[in-house]
Amino acid sequence: MKFLKGLGVFILTLVLFLATTSILILIPIRHTVSKDTIKDTITSIDIEKVIKENPQVQEDVTEAFKPLYDKASEYGISEDVVNKLLNSKEVKGMMGDFTGNIVDYVLTGKNQKIISNTEIENLVSNALDKIDESGFYEFKDDEKDNILNTVKETVTKYQDLIPDTSIFDEAIKETPEIESIFKVTKFILNDNILIYLIIAIVVSILGILGLKFKEGKWIKSSTITVLVSAMLTTLGTIALLILKDLVFDDMSLVTNIINKSLNYSLRVSLTTLIVMVIILIIYIIVHKNIYKSKEEATE
Repeated sequence: MKFLKGLGVFILTLVLFLATTSILILIPIRHTVSKDTIKDTITSIDIEKVIKENPQVQEDVTEAFKPLYDKASEYGISEDVVNKLLNSKEVKGMMGDFTGNIVDYVLTGKNQKIISNTEIENLVSNALDKIDESGFYEFKDDEKDNILNTVKETVTKYQDLIPDTSIFDEAIKETPEIESIFKVTKFILNDNILIYLIIAIVVSILGILGLKFKEGKWIKSSTITVLVSAMLTTLGTIALLILKDLVFDDMSLVTNIINKSLNYSLRVSLTTLIVMVIILIIYIIVHKNIYKSKEEATE
């Protein structure tokens, strides 16, 4: 009976450790690929600086926005001016919006406009505010309202011309390797996986509670398990941060995303680690006092 009890505790502890570690890894990944994080990441990139430091980036950007550069060239507008335009908060915000919508569709299957009416209206509104702040022209309230109403009417009128995120299905299917990666990623980031992991943690803690109820030892056992998981995740994240600095020396979009993901992962694992240490300290203090009271009562 004692052997079976010990085996049960071992299995439940292992499940708790694996489930906790998985969540500590999964939460930062989910946060990294969220629409808001992708938009913030793109907006935070200093495109002009990156282009100056890496000529290859200028070639990639020029190729991606060739129509814009060609049209600007026709009017005698230099590449530097276009780069400054692309580096504006409004343009990067718009690029972040439709990039986030595309990634959201690929990972969740939620079809939507590449850029929504609200996002376009916000873009124009922010641009008007920036012109106001620059002192170039001061819009009156009714002028701004009229412009925004016109934009809203125009966007609504031509809404059907704005493509849906599903237009990228065909492009993804043309590359089986990328399609496979997206399918695996979509499966891992599915809400059901997170729910199953949370259930596994709750069940394993309740199981340990049932098997090690005496003197609250289940608290100590569960806390130490989560503590070890958080500690290993923290050390692994720090190691990846060091490795990232050795491998990547630029601040491209990819390195920005990796950097944000690892920093967020470090915050989550460190917070978990600190909370578990506090719980363990409280347990030791309470357990010691209870044990001391029992000894005094016996005497």
